[in-house]
Amino acid sequence: MSDLAALRLRNTQVLFDAFVAGTVASSAVADVRGLEKLFAEQLRISPSYWSQLKGGQRHIGAKLARQFEALSGKPAAWLDEAHAASVVDVARVDAGLPLDADERFAVGVFLNAYRRDRDSVRRRLLDVLDADTPRAGADARVAQAQPSNFRARAPLTKIK
Repeated sequence: MSDLAALRLRNTQVLFDAFVAGTVASSAVADVRGLEKLFAEQLRISPSYWSQLKGGQRHIGAKLARQFEALSGKPAAWLDEAHAASVVDVARVDAGLPLDADERFAVGVFLNAYRRDRDSVRRRLLDVLDADTPRAGADARVAQAQPSNFRARAPLTKIK
């Protein structure tokens, strides 16, 4: 991938991150695939084409770059210039938001599973954390994340 193609892709990812932040802040949309589809529709491309762009199978040419800029309210050649993506990343980390598509996917999968069976997912997550972290540390982190009206239960046992 050429430097210009990589730059355009990085900048388009910045546009996507801003789109996600604005969409999630203004609604209850949590499905990552739904956000990907909405973003592709905003750019007037298919979700499949957006996936191919992200995966590097296709590149953003000059005509498509100008289309993305116009539809995103950016000046001409904005995609061709380096922008401070690190500022966006720091803001996303500080806000507790996912940094990239992989993190958005992981959060979406976790939330879907958690909403179906909270207790089971919580136990399994603690088991996964147990593999790398002493139990006291994992329990302390989970306790900190509990809402103030959360009632403590008996200690969890491992799922067999």
